[in-house]
Amino acid sequence: MKIRKKKFEPKLRTIENKLWALCRQLTFRAHGTDCYTCNQKNLKGKNLQCGHGYSKGALGASMKYDLRILKPQCFNCNINFGGMGVVFWKNLETELGKENADKLYQECRASKGLPIKARPFYLELIKKYEELLKNAKPEIPL
Repeated sequence: MKIRKKKFEPKLRTIENKLWALCRQLTFRAHGTDCYTCNQKNLKGKNLQCGHGYSKGALGASMKYDLRILKPQCFNCNINFGGMGVVFWKNLETELGKENADKLYQECRASKGLPIKARPFYLELIKKYEELLKNAKPEIPL
């Protein structure tokens, strides 16, 4: 009787941690390190957060790592003030236009009820985001 070896699969938590690290890199590369919801500039260390503008616990797997809703935030706005959702979405509305921001907000709301298999979805996102990092021009410090 042969015993088949199981193919190694990393834990979902490990996959999510890798995906989150990629999201942070892409977000800060695209938007810099100034807080999206207040006037703090050049955030560093633990003060440099990657905020959603929508409660991460209320988001489904399809939206938790969506780069469209990730922006740099200071610790105070993201943690102490719960993401400053109203200011976040007003800024997003200014940036994308009201119609597009509203669509994105509705997508966030609907994502919690969407049944998707998280592991394969996250693994595909990792591939996509790693490719984005390779292709993106590196930031040159002034």
